[in-house]
Amino acid sequence: MLSHRVLTLPFAVGLAVATIAGCGGSTPAEPTPTPTVATSVAPTATETASPETTETPAAPTDGSSPTAPAALDQTASVEGAQDVARYLMELYPYVLRTGDVAPWTALSSPACTTCGAVADGAANPDPASKQAVDIRTVTATEDAPGTFTVTMDMYETPRVAPDIVHFIVTLVLVHDGQAWQVQSVDPARQES
Repeated sequence: MLSHRVLTLPFAVGLAVATIAGCGGSTPAEPTPTPTVATSVAPTATETASPETTETPAAPTDGSSPTAPAALDQTASVEGAQDVARYLMELYPYVLRTGDVAPWTALSSPACTTCGAVADGAANPDPASKQAVDIRTVTATEDAPGTFTVTMDMYETPRVAPDIVHFIVTLVLVHDGQAWQVQSVDPARQES
């Protein structure tokens, strides 16, 4: 279960306070990534896929919905878990910008408190929001058959702050043989 303390201020504000207007003006400069110390927990089973890397934000910033990955309709795999997790996080600014929670809630478990906070935060969408996510790397492990832990290195331009914020986001996804469901989203802010 996700602790309320885990949500850091910029991410929590973006999740829970969707009524605050976004900042306008110029796009903030991209920060220089700082090294982080990662702790590792050995998975109980299977492989880790190579990290996917992107140079530019993959999520649309024009109000259109991110493209759903083919993995949503395929059998469970490490690569599929990566694609579904990336898609969920690309949906985040779209949901808060448009109020369209249907694709978000279709993937969210009722037990995912962060998922519920995002859906609640979309009650008052902000079409002028400049919020965006830039996902740099995505890795996944299959901890048990159909249960995956996905970790991504993500930068967010929040709605209420002009600075880009760096997060390591950990998601737990389950594929029940029919569909994917996100069990938890745990964003950990990385200090500069």
